[in-house]
Amino acid sequence: MYKKFNYNLLNMQLFAEQGEGGNPNDPGGTNEPTVPKKDFDKLAKELASYKRKNMSDVEKLNDDIKERDKQIADLQKSITKSNFKSGLSITGIEESYIESISAAFIEGDSGKLVKSISEVIVELNDNHKKEIESLKLSLTPRPGEGSNGGSEDNQITKEQFNKMTYNEMLELKEKNPELFNKLIK
Repeated sequence: MYKKFNYNLLNMQLFAEQGEGGNPNDPGGTNEPTVPKKDFDKLAKELASYKRKNMSDVEKLNDDIKERDKQIADLQKSITKSNFKSGLSITGIEESYIESISAAFIEGDSGKLVKSISEVIVELNDNHKKEIESLKLSLTPRPGEGSNGGSEDNQITKEQFNKMTYNEMLELKEKNPELFNKLIK
């Protein structure tokens, strides 16, 4: 009754629309083999079901692969961050700065990385300036210190000044420029 069905010619539009050449009652048709709509719909459902089943297996495998790739990437990031943090820890930088620099590096955010490094440099510069000021203060003689109440420089005579070495004169000039100018005249 029906001719042998060729699955390669299965075209939903061909059978769903009338007058496309798939209907033998169509006077302009090509008399190609046809399948009743009921059989076609049944076959289409089976094919869709089969595809869904197979696709779900493939999708499951793809999901597993993606999950493993994500785990590998996370482990690589963790190792890189750990190496980066251990390398920076020997510099003496605070842990919070090390963390922000490492995170910016791992994320690949160059703007954030530059900002983090800049913050560290500013912090280090401020700390060095404070340390220098502290050292200057600790090395500056305070009034009242010494055996003559801090007035030993004022007791230098012209003769003592003339016997001083060049370095001693420079030191006096730095400590007490007024006395130096007075004695040099």
